[in-house]
Amino acid sequence: MAASRIVAPLYAATAFHLQSLARPHIARALGLDPEGPQARALCRRFLENNARARMLELVLTKLEKLGRLECSSLEGKEHLEAALKLGKGVMTVRGHFFGDSAANRYLAGAGYPILSIRNLYPADPYESRRPGREAPPDRAEILRRAGINEVFIQDPECVLKIFARLRSGALVDVHFDARARSAARSLPFLGTRRAFPTGFLRIAFHAGCPVVPMLCLSERRGPKIIFEAPLSGDRGSNADDYIARNLPVLAAILERQILSHPDQWVLWALMGQSEERQKRRDGSGT
Repeated sequence: MAASRIVAPLYAATAFHLQSLARPHIARALGLDPEGPQARALCRRFLENNARARMLELVLTKLEKLGRLECSSLEGKEHLEAALKLGKGVMTVRGHFFGDSAANRYLAGAGYPILSIRNLYPADPYESRRPGREAPPDRAEILRRAGINEVFIQDPECVLKIFARLRSGALVDVHFDARARSAARSLPFLGTRRAFPTGFLRIAFHAGCPVVPMLCLSERRGPKIIFEAPLSGDRGSNADDYIARNLPVLAAILERQILSHPDQWVLWALMGQSEERQKRRDGSGT
């Protein structure tokens, strides 16, 4: 997109609030000086990637109709194919990276439609408003118009729809780094601790489906999609054991992916927002 070459650097140079939220966490995770040139350069690339990804979401349908929705590379397809052959569906697990939306649309066109589990009202770190406010469902509507197949956690039939999708032998996608609302477990992560959701692993255990880690990066020629080897097929005796064994494995994979591509992880600024909210709560005595 030619316009993004102009808009993305301008956005990165003027998004002062997001820079202040994201840069300390990028620096801490990579052992950099928050005020040093490396941290500033990474933060600038992070913001530019955000602008490009948001602009791309607006034109996914048009690009597909024109036959211009491409993938820069697809790695680890053999892992996905082997998991699908088991006939129990596949749960793909990933973090929020800037290639996610384009990757979902590309995979659907390539014969791998994915049901994404989403929050209808996520906290949005990329709007110029006071941290802590809930984002309106504008972006969810954009994704819906773009043909992204999704089920919302606010749907009372969300779990039933997930099981139905897996029983049909298809793909269900989980963003593992989403804000945990319940049944969370805290683990060391990026130099601090983070609460990770566990419900998706409980579903995977009872459905008997393989869990395949995934990574979607944003590149100029289209998303780069990587499927990693599925988690161990040893399911253990119960769901709690399965969660305890596999949650740290997924956290370690996600941390490795982020540290390898720090300018592509969406949630740096959201980490800053979470800390700001906690400070306000501590300051107010609540």
